Amino acid sequence: MIKLLITTSFPPYRGGISHYLYTIFKEYEFRSELVVITQTPSFTEPEEDLTIFKEIIRSKNLPLEGKFHRLDFYLKILKFYIKNRGRIDYIYTESVIPTTIFSFLYKLFYPKTKIVCFTYGSEVNIVDPYIKRKARLVCLIKKFLLNRVDRIITISSYTEKILKRITKKDVYMISPRYDGERFEGREHKKKEKIVLISVAQLTPRKGQQYVLKSLNSLKDDLDFLYYIVGSGSYRKNLENLIKKYKLEERVFIKSGLKNREVYKLYRESDIFVLPVFYYRGDFEGFGIVYLEAGAFKLPVIATGSGGSKDILIDGFNSILVKERDYKSLRDAILTLSSDNIKREILGENGYKMSFYKKGDTSLLTF
Repeated sequence: MIKLLITTSFPPYRGGISHYLYTIFKEYEFRSELVVITQTPSFTEPEEDLTIFKEIIRSKNLPLEGKFHRLDFYLKILKFYIKNRGRIDYIYTESVIPTTIFSFLYKLFYPKTKIVCFTYGSEVNIVDPYIKRKARLVCLIKKFLLNRVDRIITISSYTEKILKRITKKDVYMISPRYDGERFEGREHKKKEKIVLISVAQLTPRKGQQYVLKSLNSLKDDLDFLYYIVGSGSYRKNLENLIKKYKLEERVFIKSGLKNREVYKLYRESDIFVLPVFYYRGDFEGFGIVYLEAGAFKLPVIATGSGGSKDILIDGFNSILVKERDYKSLRDAILTLSSDNIKREILGENGYKMSFYKKGDTSLLTF
């Protein structure tokens, strides 16, 4: 029998969902039977070992690339269904919409096939008044689907709590794992110039704009460099802020980097900062980058928003600040910049936390 994973995001694309699905199914007992249909094309050589899976079927187009960017992806799913009639016993879906909808097309004809739906964050937040008002029909469809899949897997206690409000189905948690490079030998010493880093999609809720505002207020008092690593629609806004604050020589946006290039920047950095916040129903489902930063023994400045509370403990591996508050962010940056001992302690604890793991892949078959 065949196990099928349908996902818009998979390596070589670098992102939270892509990393999560790869690391989870890397541990999967039946990975040699797993076929992956993904919308991520082979735009570069993957750094991950994908030969452990039975087959990877890729779309020609990147997500959001072109007017009919998902058409080829959908056609490949339908073609695979026709070719493998009655041979698929598990379908794993990356999200509620659109991939779970496609899984039910197969289940209509082969009801013994089990559907396992992965959930991460805002896509399940159908209880938020803003989301309900903006997309009422979509919310109803999501609730309908979530109550009819065979099993729901989620990534944090925060998303688990939301799901239990909207479905009677059992919800199981398998947390993201970090399995990349580590920097065990780091030592935090006193430095004249402090290097900060954020690694995340460039969207408003990730909070890089508040880091820039806090650094603007510190530019006469602190010698720093700040790397903003990531891609996204908010890049132009951040570039405008960098120009507005006259930080062109001290802040650099790095997009399209491979893992090894990101790891190099982590090694050069002293503080990881990512003050995410709840924004129009969208939130941080977990925050794998906080574990990644911990693997490089970087102290973290964050908000503890959403599911990140599972892995961020104020005073242990991080300094937690208020959401959208550049002043408390500025104070945290100053504190860590001037106190290498505190950076050392938080970094060491972050390294321990980077091995965090909850739930296992035995939950994927039943």
